[in-house]
Amino acid sequence: MALLDAQGDKLRVGLEQVPSTKLKRVAVGEYNKSSAILSFPFNYQISHHYVFPIQQLDSVREFFKTNYPQIDLIT
Repeated sequence: MALLDAQGDKLRVGLEQVPSTKLKRVAVGEYNKSSAILSFPFNYQISHHYVFPIQQLDSVREFFKTNYPQIDLIT
């Protein structure tokens, strides 16, 4: 969760930033038994996939639902 931040009209993920108006879909889900993955499959401005502890999966989903309700959350 430390890698995610809503900064005004921009989403910061790690060291990358993207205007929220450019985000249409975000994929987040289970990667394996201990990890989850966050991906931006339809956005060239965020190039990385982020793997994080599975315990944070619900928090990451809630972050997007709360801060970016217009984004299609693929689970």
